Amino acid sequence: MHSAVMQNKKYIKFAFDNAVDVLTVSRIEEGVQKGDRKAKSFKLKKGDDTEYLVSWPSLTLDQLKALNRSKAATYNHTGRIPYTSLVDPYTLTEIEGFLGGMSAKGLMSKIAEAKKALVKKHGPGLKRSTLAKIDKAIASAEAQAKTYDFAKAMKILDKVSGQKNQPEIIQEKLAKAKEAVVALAEKRIEEIKAMDAKQAKKEASRLKRKLKGTGLEDALDGILASH
Repeated sequence: MHSAVMQNKKYIKFAFDNAVDVLTVSRIEEGVQKGDRKAKSFKLKKGDDTEYLVSWPSLTLDQLKALNRSKAATYNHTGRIPYTSLVDPYTLTEIEGFLGGMSAKGLMSKIAEAKKALVKKHGPGLKRSTLAKIDKAIASAEAQAKTYDFAKAMKILDKVSGQKNQPEIIQEKLAKAKEAVVALAEKRIEEIKAMDAKQAKKEASRLKRKLKGTGLEDALDGILASH
C-alpha cells in the first residue's frame, strides 16, 4: 500500500483535493532502533533540528507515534494489516473498510464514490488548493505590511475576500489577516508620532498614500497639518 498508493504520483495529485490521508504504522519505534531503512529520517534544512521520516516526509517520528495513539488506530477491527478505512469526516464513522492491498486506481475510485455521496448530503467541501491560494495571499499581504505598504496588503486580501459561498473558516482567516495589517499600520503611525517634527512630516507624507483600505487614511492628517 505504501509504494503502490501513498507514493503513487497520480494518487498524491488526486488526494490533494479529494482526501485527507491519516495513517498508523505499527512497531515504528522498533524500526528506528534497528535502523530499518523505512524508519530513517532526514533534516529539511540547516539550522533546523527537526527530523522528518524518509518514508513519510511530512511527518516526524513523534507525529507518527501520536497518530498511532489517535482514533485512526481504532478502525481496524481485523487485527491484520494492511487495512484501509474510508471515514465520514462529519461523523468519523467508517463508510467502508478494506483488508489487504489495493491499487491506487482502485482506492481513488472508492474515494470518488464516497465523496459523491458526501457532497450530495452536505454540499461541496473546502479544497486544499483553495486553502493554499488563501494562505499564499495572506503570506504575501504580511510581506507587504512589513514594508509599510499597507494599501497593497489590503488590496491582496480584498482580492481573495468575499467570494461566493466562501467557507466560514476562510472568512475568519482573512478577517484576522486584515486585523493584523491594520495593527501593524497603527503601530507604524505611533512610531511616526514619536519622531521629531521634521522626520515625522517626512515619514507621514510617505506613509499617507499607503494606508488606503485600512480605515486609517486620515490618521496622519494632524501631523501633516501641524508640522
